[in-house]
Amino acid sequence: MSSLFRVLLVYDGTDESQAALSRCSQLSLALSAEVDVVSVVDPVCANVNSAGMLSDLAYSRLEELARHTLQTAIGKLVDNGVTAHG
Repeated sequence: MSSLFRVLLVYDGTDESQAALSRCSQLSLALSAEVDVVSVVDPVCANVNSAGMLSDLAYSRLEELARHTLQTAIGKLVDNGVTAHG
């Protein structure tokens, strides 16, 4: 699918981002647009939860969760017939 339109979706798995994903899917189909998905992680919140000491293991876990969230969003878009990239 070659298109002149591209849509950027910032996704973190929250209810709001899931609603945005649904709207993004509809919009990209209407415009024949490809979607670029970016997964967002809030390291400040994670840092607070670990008393300011994020270990390498904690960072690895954050990265793993971000990758999973990204793949989930891409999978949902592809299931709706949208060309999506992460």
